[in-house]
Amino acid sequence: MFDPKKDSVTHQRLAVALARLGRDADLVPTLLKALGSEDWQLKNGASGALRQLGPKAGSAVEPLLAMLNGDDDDLKHSALDLLPVVGKESDKVVAALLGLLKKDADESMQRSATYRVGSMGGKATAGLIAALDDPEMSRVHVIDALRNAR
Repeated sequence: MFDPKKDSVTHQRLAVALARLGRDADLVPTLLKALGSEDWQLKNGASGALRQLGPKAGSAVEPLLAMLNGDDDDLKHSALDLLPVVGKESDKVVAALLGLLKKDADESMQRSATYRVGSMGGKATAGLIAALDDPEMSRVHVIDALRNAR
């Protein structure tokens, strides 16, 4: 029987395959663990599976926010890529991604966040409009994000 709490790469690969079939959001913890793998194919597979689960992987929001604020650059970028998909309607996700557009934020993360925040629409667009009046925000990045708004 499949146990998603096991650590093995085989279990992580199986979780990716099952999640890609849209089978089970209970696989989220194993998929999150696979994001930290040294195996780039497994990492990409886990990212794709979480993306395919979309909002059904909502339980990934808190761990992804923790990754976004962590020290591992690869995990930060994975989190930044996935948060708009799994947490599109989450106020915490919108706030975290808008925070990356502040003037003192890491430039690489600013550029990545600019596209992703704009593509979220809804609450993120409202947040971007409000951010135009915030002196701590990078107006250039906020305007670019609004240009990408859907």
